[in-house]
Amino acid sequence: MSQKAKVAVIGDENSIMIFNAVGFYTYPIEQYSDVRKKIIELEKNKFTIIFLTENVASDIEDILDEYKNQSFPIIVPIPNKDGALGIGMQAIKKNIEKAVGSDIL
Repeated sequence: MSQKAKVAVIGDENSIMIFNAVGFYTYPIEQYSDVRKKIIELEKNKFTIIFLTENVASDIEDILDEYKNQSFPIIVPIPNKDGALGIGMQAIKKNIEKAVGSDIL
C-alpha cells in the first residue's frame, strides 16, 4: 500500500493559507531564524515536499544548499502574494544548464 506524500508550505501567513484548502500543511514564519528549525522538523516527520515562499528562500540559501543533493525533502521556492522574485526560475535554469551544458532558456 502506498502512502500519500506529505507536503508543507512555509512563508508569510497571507501567502500560504490558501494551501490549506488543498490539504497541504502550512507553517507561517515570522522570523527567518525559525525556518531552519522548521525544515529540520519537517524532514524528521517525513515530509516529501516543502514549498517555501521566495521571500523566505532568498534569505536561506545556505539551508537550501544543504538539501540540494538529497532525495527528500524536495524544497521548492514559490512566489508569495506579492509576486515572483525569480528565484525558482533561476534554480530551474541552473539545473537545465547543468544537464544540457548551456543556457537554453
